[in-house]
Amino acid sequence: MALGVMGLNYDYFYSLTPRVFFNIHEGYNLRVELEYKDNWLRTRKLMFAMLKPHLKRKDATETDLFCLPWENENVADKEAEEIETFEQAEKIYLEQKEYWAEIDKRRNQINK
Repeated sequence: MALGVMGLNYDYFYSLTPRVFFNIHEGYNLRVELEYKDNWLRTRKLMFAMLKPHLKRKDATETDLFCLPWENENVADKEAEEIETFEQAEKIYLEQKEYWAEIDKRRNQINK
């Protein structure tokens, strides 16, 4: 990892204390994660720019097209916390079942 992926020099790597190497490693991981997120944000912006003229909703935003995993991770946690009893879970299930049945009904009407 240190000599290959991170590109540290052999002599420099062996001169590091474990704490200093840990800090370098954490900084490297943070940089890689930020580059990853930046690439996805750039991809979404490009996709949005290409699709914008063809969208029916003119007030659509980039996050309406798709949310990135790190943008909506708190939403899933909040939804999971709201369900406390079996009755609540069953109610949500029936609402979702009804919602998707309506979607399927519309889709079948369109496809005929």
